[in-house]
Amino acid sequence: MKTATRKRQKPGAFRAGDAEIRFEETAAPEEGALVLAPRPRPRRGIPWGSIFAGAAGLIVSLAIGLAVSDLVAALFDRQGWLGWAALGLAAVAAIAFLALVLREVVGLFRVGHLRAIRAAAGAPELTDAEAVRLAHDVARLYAGRPELAKARGELAAMAGDVIDPADRIAIAERTLIAPLDAEAKRLVGDAAKRISVVTAVSPAALVDLGFVLFTQFALLRRLAELYGGRPGLFGMLRLARLVLGQLAVTGGIALGDDLVSQVLGHSLAARLSARLGEGVLNGLFAARVGIAAIEVCRPLPFAALTRPRVTDFVIVPRAKSAADGAEA
Repeated sequence: MKTATRKRQKPGAFRAGDAEIRFEETAAPEEGALVLAPRPRPRRGIPWGSIFAGAAGLIVSLAIGLAVSDLVAALFDRQGWLGWAALGLAAVAAIAFLALVLREVVGLFRVGHLRAIRAAAGAPELTDAEAVRLAHDVARLYAGRPELAKARGELAAMAGDVIDPADRIAIAERTLIAPLDAEAKRLVGDAAKRISVVTAVSPAALVDLGFVLFTQFALLRRLAELYGGRPGLFGMLRLARLVLGQLAVTGGIALGDDLVSQVLGHSLAARLSARLGEGVLNGLFAARVGIAAIEVCRPLPFAALTRPRVTDFVIVPRAKSAADGAEA
């Protein structure tokens, strides 16, 4: 490999035939020099945690089944109708348990499907066939939404048109996701206001914590249902973990220098009452968590539309400084 060098070590344009340019061979690695090879991925050992959880779950299930069986047998020995009643109740409980398991599996599948669509839409290069398939998948998520019937029809009519793949995804985002984003912003704003007010007037920190957790989980469920997730208990836990990861990536505590200075330096609420200022900050952080939840539940990444900001949900009143009053 050859490199071009100049007498002067300043950047600049040059011609290939310039007399001041000379080509030198790059130095080859010295013999015996240490060359680091790519580090192999560490091999995962035996998943003892998963084995323990599975074995413990089976033991608990066997214990519950044995206890129910003994109870039914004892009731049959005492009175026949009691045994049949217990057997019927056990069958109803088993059917309900299977229904709950099925609902959890479907909820986890929906959450994973949303993540798969979002990951595929965020790929750097998409073919036209992949873009058409992604637009169809997004439209199919909202097949039961009558308010999005017109948008689904527009996307279906453009399926055979020659459109750039990125533009096709952008059209799907504007037509299908934009109305959902507006509703999601309303939900996040309402939750942030409730948290701000309750934490400002609540006398106990434990009440604040309980209300914030309840409101945030309810908001996460409503956002997931809005964007087509409909998760169960385990799906909610997975979404909560994804939201925490999104907050860690985007900086959950860092609300922005302009907003922090506005709250701490010019906030009328903070000047009037420390408790009211604390409520405002809690509301701002709740809005930040809501933004992360929108990003996690959304089937398409923010590309054609602008990502929400905390200032879109909460407006902090500002007090005029003495300099402003003098200028007025």
